[in-house]
Amino acid sequence: MDNTISKLLEYFKHITRDIFVYVLSGLLLIGNILLIDILYNSSLIFLHLKFITYLPLIIITTAYILGHIIMGIMFICLEIIPIDEKITKYFNININQKNEIKVYKKNSSLYEYFIERQNQLYYLRWNFAGAFLTSIIINIAIDYFTNIDIFSFIYIIEALLFFILLILHYKTAKDYSSTISNLLEEY
Repeated sequence: MDNTISKLLEYFKHITRDIFVYVLSGLLLIGNILLIDILYNSSLIFLHLKFITYLPLIIITTAYILGHIIMGIMFICLEIIPIDEKITKYFNININQKNEIKVYKKNSSLYEYFIERQNQLYYLRWNFAGAFLTSIIINIAIDYFTNIDIFSFIYIIEALLFFILLILHYKTAKDYSSTISNLLEEY
């Protein structure tokens, strides 16, 4: 019985990571598209969506896929162009997977309590920032290729949220790195 419960909890932990990191960021992007549709396009997309049979399943699946695309966009924008490397070097952030494994081997419950949580926050904030960056890119494309002139206030809010979440991501990365180091030293 205890083994079954622990397996269910382990499975649930992985599902929550996918929901938090990918589905929620994908829902932010879908929300942006629907907001633009409602504000500037007389809710045409929104009106057609209400006739789709399995809409919640389709939205969640689409959000999950978009979450992965957002992760890819962030990778291209911040890691291929070495912006991420410069920021992590500037803030002295050193996240080493080998050290995470060492902590897990020494004390798996401390790993799950401290490192797993910060790992999820790290990627959640990264992908939320990416959702707002992707929204800005989509809104610029809509502005450029259509007759819809998106109000600049939306750009300002999205840009602010992008930078705030990116700063929080790096703050979490710094805390994450420190936690790994501290746990290695103590145990």
